[in-house]
Amino acid sequence: MCSKVSLRSDFPWAACIASMAGLLGIAWISVYYVTGGSFPIPAWEKWNLVAGISLIVTSLVIASRQK
Repeated sequence: MCSKVSLRSDFPWAACIASMAGLLGIAWISVYYVTGGSFPIPAWEKWNLVAGISLIVTSLVIASRQK
């Protein structure tokens, strides 16, 4: 007999983590554009956008698994 595995999370801190990851992602991209690519990590160049978008996607994944 197979048992059901729930993919949903009921951690009380998950909403806070999702909010912070989303805000950090938006801030990361904003700082990248405002500084002309010289900050947060200049060596990453356009990969800074990938880092910011990844944080935003992570926040959406965490938020979608909340009950």
